Amino acid sequence: MRKIGFRVSWHGLSRRFFNPLLKWNPFIAALDPARAIRVMLFHRKATAIISIFESGGLFILLFRKLFFFKPKVLLWDASVSNNWRV
Repeated sequence: MRKIGFRVSWHGLSRRFFNPLLKWNPFIAALDPARAIRVMLFHRKATAIISIFESGGLFILLFRKLFFFKPKVLLWDASVSNNWRV
């Protein structure tokens, strides 16, 4: 994405204080409302938000009407194993 001219920023999971789900499975830990709010407050002029797996984009989709968040939300379903073709 960066090579073709897009500005890219990566947002990892919030710290344990803001995301108590970190001790669980990584898919559950990605349900991070603090990260979603941070993205919606500081990246309002983004063209699109790409979420790897559904759990990362869930709160952005749920909160977008409250925050008047306009960017498109794209979900990227990546394979976690090599033997399953996406």
